Amino acid sequence: MRSFNGLGGIDNNSKPKVIAEACENHLGDLNVAIKMIEKSKKCGADIIKFQHHLRDFEMVKGLKMSNNFDEDLYDFLGRCSLKIQDHIVLKQYCDEIGIEYLCTPFCKEAAEELVKFNLINTAKIGSGELLDFRLLDYLVSEKISLILSTGMSTIEEIEKSVSFLNSKKADYALLHCVSEYPPDPNDICLDTISLLREKFPNKIIGFSCHTPSIYTSLAAVTLGASIIEKHVTLDKTISCPDQSVSIDFKEMKDLVNGIQQIYKGRGIREKVFEIEKDIKTWARRILVINKDLKSGQKLSVNNLTTLRAGKGISSEYFFDYIGKKIVKNLPAGTKLNDDMVL
Repeated sequence: MRSFNGLGGIDNNSKPKVIAEACENHLGDLNVAIKMIEKSKKCGADIIKFQHHLRDFEMVKGLKMSNNFDEDLYDFLGRCSLKIQDHIVLKQYCDEIGIEYLCTPFCKEAAEELVKFNLINTAKIGSGELLDFRLLDYLVSEKISLILSTGMSTIEEIEKSVSFLNSKKADYALLHCVSEYPPDPNDICLDTISLLREKFPNKIIGFSCHTPSIYTSLAAVTLGASIIEKHVTLDKTISCPDQSVSIDFKEMKDLVNGIQQIYKGRGIREKVFEIEKDIKTWARRILVINKDLKSGQKLSVNNLTTLRAGKGISSEYFFDYIGKKIVKNLPAGTKLNDDMVL
């Protein structure tokens, strides 16, 4: 059985958890971040996730990043990152209104601050840190459950991280992810969710979605994703690194509602349902004479048909009755019974 202790616990039968990824779309404004919490709660997301950056422990200055954003990332993080005091306020507010706070530490030092102030029992690990065993080892040693994105990774690299975490007896889940902003549709490779479920049968598998729509996330749920992480923004026109992969909160509400419907609709049919039984009495076809017949005539494909006509001989036996003799005169429209034939 698949299981994950983080996020309040997830197993095979759990409704998929929806993470609203706030990323840095708040641009460092605590009031905007609080409003994002409120919107996430209102639209039905289970979790809102923030990021904790300590840029000098995370990267060197002048590091060239992707072309989806013009400003140097080091400078952007210095201008727009939340401070640990902000995270304390956000965690408290999440607890007050009843939505789970989650955070991605982008280095061991950031993780240490989150642990110091008892802000996390689960940590989200970005794709860039999948193989940062220094960070992972620290979090596992603090009994923190992990959700790891797998963007930019080969299966072999994912297996390396899994092997390390298993050696530490870690509690973790894996999210299929493509680290493109936004991804080329041909690169999304949703069937990787099925592959990860096959390769790691005891682990919860999810999807961290970087498309600017909800469709791939909905598809991921049909493939068995138990966690969906989706970037959100209050305003799609605000320039930031995640602008091109974020949805607004109306779309997030549509996503949550869609996931709920898909979750309800999954399962394996094992019986005819009670409501179907009444419909079945008139919707299934039976054998009916379609021409006037005299005693002694043989049934053929020309004088025997199948109609929705209530109770009678099921249409599955049509060819079994072809060639049998009629024992009495029968008018067209007669429902065939066994006492009418030899």
